[in-house]
Amino acid sequence: MKNIPEINHCIPSPDAWWCCDCKAHTGFNMVRQADGKAARKCKLCDRGMFKIGDFQWPKAMALWFAKLLVVLGLLMAWTGWELPAALGGAAALFGFVGWSFHYFTRKWFAWCKSQERKTERQLEQEALDHPFQPEYESSPDFHEWAGQFFDSVSRWKKFRRKYEQDGKPAGENEETADPTEGVPPSPPSVDLLDD
Repeated sequence: MKNIPEINHCIPSPDAWWCCDCKAHTGFNMVRQADGKAARKCKLCDRGMFKIGDFQWPKAMALWFAKLLVVLGLLMAWTGWELPAALGGAAALFGFVGWSFHYFTRKWFAWCKSQERKTERQLEQEALDHPFQPEYESSPDFHEWAGQFFDSVSRWKKFRRKYEQDGKPAGENEETADPTEGVPPSPPSVDLLDD
């Protein structure tokens, strides 16, 4: 089932996983990393994905810590060059980490701004034209991906019921059956038993 109408993966959602190369909330595969953590890899380009909300806290902490290390390094410049140099190196490392978070954040906000200028019809057409087209799968990866677009449990359950049968909406797989088929025959009437 292509083009699942309940989900438009080209409308920005800060709570959904996003691929910065594909510029959409593409589907993903869960991949276990060496450290045991799960990473989400885009189904289209195999790049790691992120949630913008998850980036804000680490970005702010890395940049704040880099600034703190620079200040400490400057304050300790009177002790010699070893300690300030070590603090400067650590500040550069944390600054680089903060900058990389900032780089992806800027890409996200640029995409959001471009999507805001589009009409609902243009966003629908963009989703239909996008190289990634969602197809229903009965898999944990698909359920996690699709579940992020529903704000209520009842809407999510309704969506799952609709697509549960072999990836097709309920009713498409059902053949019209004889209504008497599978019904046990009724017992003979009492009048027939007396004869």
